Amino acid sequence: MELAADLARASGASSEDDDRARMQAAFSQTEFKPAGAPAALALALRTDLAAGRLTMAEYAREARSAGLSTSEVAATLKQHAAAKETSFMEASAEAATAKPSPEEVITFPAGTYYGRLHATAVKVVDGIFVPVVPAASHAISEELSASLQWLREQRPWGARAAERLSPENNFLPDLELHDESRGGRVAGGKVDPEGAMHLACALRLNTVLMSLNLGDNCLGDEGAAHLATALASNRTLTGLNLAGNGLSDAGADLLAAMLETNRVLATIDIGGNAFSDAAMARLREAWGARDATNLRFD
Repeated sequence: MELAADLARASGASSEDDDRARMQAAFSQTEFKPAGAPAALALALRTDLAAGRLTMAEYAREARSAGLSTSEVAATLKQHAAAKETSFMEASAEAATAKPSPEEVITFPAGTYYGRLHATAVKVVDGIFVPVVPAASHAISEELSASLQWLREQRPWGARAAERLSPENNFLPDLELHDESRGGRVAGGKVDPEGAMHLACALRLNTVLMSLNLGDNCLGDEGAAHLATALASNRTLTGLNLAGNGLSDAGADLLAAMLETNRVLATIDIGGNAFSDAAMARLREAWGARDATNLRFD
């Protein structure tokens, strides 16, 4: 009896080994199709990804939970990333050669784009998704509206400035307008006193912009006067670059008067301007107890 039992156990073990070997062979010769991930569910997840309702990370998590294979998930993510890159490049090329009217601006539904959640519809500005807020939701003065419109017509720098300074922008804190003429190679790229006037109009009540770089433009003392007036009341901007703008002692006096009332500015670059020693001393006095290394003359 014991011999028979031993033989039966040996036979059973051998049978299990044979079954396992056959299953492994079959698995290696067929494509894995998880029962919990039907084609309809895979398609739905890809659709949500393409529509922006899922981020790439969310898609990967949901797809793997649903049973999709790692290779299938990776292939979908690769295709999605390539499609977004192509779309972005095409949109950038169109923006560089055309001036769309407000009705032609392409909007995207609320969702997560490049890791940032947007509760409302968005549009693309300089490759960044920004909220689309109905103009009626912002009560702005006719003066500000006119200045923003003027800026939008000064492409490319003015259009970018208008997007940053418009009440519709609620999270882009930097405005880079450093020598948009590229050293004179682009006509009309320098920000002049008229441009400074419109920038100043928008800066007066702006509560988003924290950094403004106007280095190597042609503001002159007139442009400095516009900006100094605006910054006397602005309490958000902390960094300002006015280097190489043809300012004289008159411009220095205007900036000094502004710095005596504006204690929010923490960094200002005014190097490359024609200031006398007396004017620089006046500016240092107005700078007060703030970090002296952040008042830059060179």
